[in-house]
Amino acid sequence: MLRCSMKRLSYVSFGLVAVVAMLGLVGCESSRLKAAVKGLRADLVNLSIAADGSAKATLRYVNPNVIVYNVASAKHRIYINGRFLANAEAKKPAGVPPTSELVEQDVTFKVPPSGWPVAGAANYRVESTINLLVYDDNEETHRLESAGQVVVQRQ
Repeated sequence: MLRCSMKRLSYVSFGLVAVVAMLGLVGCESSRLKAAVKGLRADLVNLSIAADGSAKATLRYVNPNVIVYNVASAKHRIYINGRFLANAEAKKPAGVPPTSELVEQDVTFKVPPSGWPVAGAANYRVESTINLLVYDDNEETHRLESAGQVVVQRQ
């Protein structure tokens, strides 16, 4: 009788140790997982350039997923008709709600006269590096790319 209960006790203690070890490994692994950003993009929807070279671009974050993204900051490389136009940085945080609700963010930058595109419809490409606030103060960096057409306005 005593031998049987000792055997059960050793099975129970081994089982508890195994469960605790597995939970510890799962906890360590989940801290290294990155947020899934498949489908998230930053589209260029407006671009205006003033006579002094100051420019304003409006980027629209599109999120087809079912989770909210908290964009802490973003850097965008903007190309117009295949030519590099400028780097633009958004330091203001933006919450991007789920399922294609749209959030727009304005960025300002300078364009040298040699880089001014012609006014009118143009093809664009935006390469974005975004920092997502995941939890607490932890951020993850992700790269996005989008392309399409935008109307360039000269003021």
